[in-house]
Amino acid sequence: MEFAPPTLIPTHTQEAQLGTYTLMSKQGDIISEYIAQPDTQRWGVAQSILHNEEETAAQYQERGITFVAALGDTDWFLVFHCSWREIAAVIAFEVRGDALVILGTLLFVWCFLIYFKLYIFRPVIRRSQQVFESEQLSRTLIETAPVGLGLLALANGEPLLRSPAMLQMQGLLHSEGSSLPAELARCYRQQALPEGMPLHQELTFYTHSGQPVSLSVSMTPVFYRGENALVVAFIDISSQKQLEQQLMAAREASDKASAAKSSFLAAMSHEIRTPLNAILGNLELLAHSAQDGQRERLKTIRQASDSLLATISDVLDFSKIEAGELHLEHIEFDVLQVAAHALAIFAPVAQAKGLALEGELGDAVSQPMRGDPTCLGQVLNNLLSNALKFTEQGQVLLRIDVDGSASLIKIEVEDTGIGMSASQQQGVFRAFNQVDETINRRYGGTGLGLALCTRLAQAMGGELSVTSELGKGSVFQLSLPLHADAGPADRPLFQGERICVLAAMPGARAYLSRVLTAWGLEVATYQHPAQIDDKALPSLGTLVLWGDRTTWHPDDENRLVEEATWVIECSGEGSEIPVATGRVLNTSIYGLKGLSCALRYLLQGECLPVREQVEMALPGVLRVLVAEDNPVNRRLFEEQLKLLGCRVSLVECGEQALACLQRERFDILLTDLSMPGLDGYTLARRVREAWPVMPVVAVTANATQQEYDKCEAAGIVRVLTKPLLLNELKEMLLTVCGLEMADTKPATQAGGQHNALLGGHSLPEDIWNIFENFCLSSCQKIRQAQRIGNVEDILRELHMLRGALGVYHLPEAEKKLAEIESYLKSGESGAEERLESFLQMLQQELSLSIILCNCQPIKGDRLSGHRTR
Repeated sequence: MEFAPPTLIPTHTQEAQLGTYTLMSKQGDIISEYIAQPDTQRWGVAQSILHNEEETAAQYQERGITFVAALGDTDWFLVFHCSWREIAAVIAFEVRGDALVILGTLLFVWCFLIYFKLYIFRPVIRRSQQVFESEQLSRTLIETAPVGLGLLALANGEPLLRSPAMLQMQGLLHSEGSSLPAELARCYRQQALPEGMPLHQELTFYTHSGQPVSLSVSMTPVFYRGENALVVAFIDISSQKQLEQQLMAAREASDKASAAKSSFLAAMSHEIRTPLNAILGNLELLAHSAQDGQRERLKTIRQASDSLLATISDVLDFSKIEAGELHLEHIEFDVLQVAAHALAIFAPVAQAKGLALEGELGDAVSQPMRGDPTCLGQVLNNLLSNALKFTEQGQVLLRIDVDGSASLIKIEVEDTGIGMSASQQQGVFRAFNQVDETINRRYGGTGLGLALCTRLAQAMGGELSVTSELGKGSVFQLSLPLHADAGPADRPLFQGERICVLAAMPGARAYLSRVLTAWGLEVATYQHPAQIDDKALPSLGTLVLWGDRTTWHPDDENRLVEEATWVIECSGEGSEIPVATGRVLNTSIYGLKGLSCALRYLLQGECLPVREQVEMALPGVLRVLVAEDNPVNRRLFEEQLKLLGCRVSLVECGEQALACLQRERFDILLTDLSMPGLDGYTLARRVREAWPVMPVVAVTANATQQEYDKCEAAGIVRVLTKPLLLNELKEMLLTVCGLEMADTKPATQAGGQHNALLGGHSLPEDIWNIFENFCLSSCQKIRQAQRIGNVEDILRELHMLRGALGVYHLPEAEKKLAEIESYLKSGESGAEERLESFLQMLQQELSLSIILCNCQPIKGDRLSGHRTR
């Protein structure tokens, strides 16, 4: 079947959309064609291909590409032409999806690369750079460090990194076939430490010259470049070691010097205290048998000896503090009693200089605290002594306050002396220091007292300070802790009773008014007796006379004393315990204990404290062996022990003591420690071995803590220090030997007032003679005044005679004379007759007493039994 070409071609041309094509014969006839746009260039290309008789040909042109192909064995040729745009459109259509996928892939890869760069590569690079910089820094530090630094291989000590200091040290040291790094690594391996454990050790090497070199080495294991390594650091401590050795040698030399100093002080203490012991002990014994006229001289010698002993004790105590051998007690005591005793001790010194010594000891009668009363008394004595020494006029005041919130006791010593400048205050507490060069010449002293006070205050847990102004005086303040376990303070409580207080000093009046008001009393204070008019006399109940009364006229004072129901006379010479003489009670101004006892006695009916008679003899006869090489001390011990009723045997050395013990039995052994030959320690050990029941007591002039320890090790039960007073010796014998004093009834104030003047002892003969002569002379003067009718002279003499009778405790005679004096003042009839009768009776009593005294060896009662000799 044949088809006409035009019939076939339209079917295919209708589907074609790309390019143009032409079906033509070889002769150039166009059989069929599809032309979107006419193109003359296409025909030229086809004609050239046909002429060349090529079956298939392609021609690339500016506007596209033309393909010419023969159709089989026919003479027809197919000419296809496609523009570049069409080609591009077809290609774009075909590759559009792939292009999109490729572009998306490229975009994802690009974003991933950016993320990887920013968050992975860059930190890794930064960390790598930091690691590199850190390693460079470490290398730089190692190379520039002045100490030995190194990184060593742990296995063999090969240096991986090391500083120049390590290299220099390695060259300095002598090593036998080994290097310094190898020695350090070997030292670490030998320690067998847990994994990762650092090592700090001091190692010693030697230089080529044989000199030791000390290194302080620190080593820590690490992991470096795949192997175990060791970080090593060391410094040269050879100079430090040499300094330590020098310090140790200096310390040994100091200890030797301190030991030599202690030995010297012990020897000096023994050599000084031994004669002082003899002096003070013999003075004490001599006072029991001395005549009345010699007692004042003995008292002066005793005071001078006590002053010398106090100076020596200050020096030795200061040395003990420096040596760390001062050991304080921790017992409960009354701080107000210690302060009152200190004031009483210095009262004569203040009186001799014309100074007022006052005490404001709070509002309590007693204030318990825990500590060392001896140490506190020593500080107060030093402060009061300095205050009185540097004060020429005015007063010295001891003040005590209790700060309950801070649990402190504040003690102040205030004076109106020369004072100190600010620069002088800075060095006042230094040892052997005085505020200026003229102090020693003007006032004396060593400059050691305040330094000792400071050390003692610190040892008691307190503080000593000073406030002063040049030319106006000083205030030294001592603050001490008030422990919670101390007992409560004693404060009296009254019911509003009215009393009258006469005190010349304004400060004393204010202090008493404050204290007595706190006790619940209604107080009226006056400066002078003349301030109390006659209208107030009938209501005058209890009168308190306080302190110095030299500015008062006797008549003004007597007017009040005669009208008062009770009189409490408080003076510097008064006793701590009130002494009752009729309606007059005498006590001390130093402390409130005496005033409190007197007020309780008068207003509340309490009994006055009793005065115990001291019985020197022990309750049993002890056999005492004394081993003492000093003959003076042996004699003193003999007198003291005999006075205590003991049987005494004396030996000069330890060998004699052992021989005596083998012959005879003794109750106790007293021994000196520093004896030639067999000393006290060896003697005590031998006695303890042979006679373990008998106690051994040491008496020494040197009582350091070392001595106490040696005595305890030797079996000595008690250590006493020289000078040894009689009461201390008695107390020791009672305690060590287990004796108890028999209960003796002490003399009371009511029944034994005739012995109160001398603390329970009889008045000396010369004092009674003075009293009798005074009474006879007064009687003669009264009679002379009667003859001339001078009533004023009669009353003055009667007043003086009445005062003497009161002082010598003759209450009956004093009462009769007071009645006669009252009759004479009122002008009653018969007064002169009564006076004459009394004078005759008094003269007869005195004459009889003198006759009995001259005729009888054993003196009996005088003045009709009013006084016992």
